[in-house]
Amino acid sequence: MAFSNAPLSVQELTDLALKYEYNPYIPLKSWLRTANFMQKEAQIYAAEGNDQQTYVLLYRHANLLIDRLQKHPQKSDPDNRRALSDATAGVTHDIQKMEEIRPRLKKRHEEWLAKKKKAQQKALHSIEGKSVRLVPQEVEGHRPHEKQLLDAVGNQSLAAKLAQREVMRRDAARRGVRQAGVSEEEESERRTGGVWGDWETDPRKGGEEDHDLSAQLQEVARLQGNGHRAADYSRPEPHTFSSSYNYPSVPHHGYQNQSQTTRSSLPARPPKELLPPTYDPSAFPPALPPKPPSTS
Repeated sequence: MAFSNAPLSVQELTDLALKYEYNPYIPLKSWLRTANFMQKEAQIYAAEGNDQQTYVLLYRHANLLIDRLQKHPQKSDPDNRRALSDATAGVTHDIQKMEEIRPRLKKRHEEWLAKKKKAQQKALHSIEGKSVRLVPQEVEGHRPHEKQLLDAVGNQSLAAKLAQREVMRRDAARRGVRQAGVSEEEESERRTGGVWGDWETDPRKGGEEDHDLSAQLQEVARLQGNGHRAADYSRPEPHTFSSSYNYPSVPHHGYQNQSQTTRSSLPARPPKELLPPTYDPSAFPPALPPKPPSTS
């Protein structure tokens, strides 16, 4: 068996030693020959100074003789019982050798963990030190096709730092809006109506932001979702322009309340006056002449 350069812990070596296939239908004598071969192989690795291989083989040899073969179906045979007893007597030497190796394995593994942790901290400090100086140049190029994309998988600390700065910037912007005397309701209406195109900008700073952290976060998030896919720099990205004026929206309930208020403020109409009907002589035919007096 071959190990990687990283030293394993004692528990990991123990788990590895127990990973072998045991078949109780194989004759007991065959298993005893296998156990003898394990012990000799462990002695060779011990002479070479390979503590990990030695520990795994000795632990596996002890487990096979003490645990597995004690339940073998052919154990009751007198010859097999005597051979198993002689082989089990050598397990005491295995245990003593493992107790000798265990402290060295533990120390080597702890030293490797400390070295690995130190290297990770050094790399983290290096990334955090470069984040302030290199983020504007690396993320915000002068032109879209000159942007140097960051690897989000290898710069998770930088992404978290940018997110924290963005949250702090938005919180400062909201406090500035509150200090300017704008309530939450009015702020919500203005944002809905499109009055504030840059509502998150602090009014006292006059819109002077050194870096657009939102663009940085979007760039890093895009990399996190796409993995290590290379960007296409063959053609610059088209610029998109938006209208500088946003038409505000008028809430429907406000218009109804205003109409009802206007109607309620008007005075009641006066009653209509009854005027005499007009008389037009031309609309009627002329009167008949009087009858002549009768003569009798």
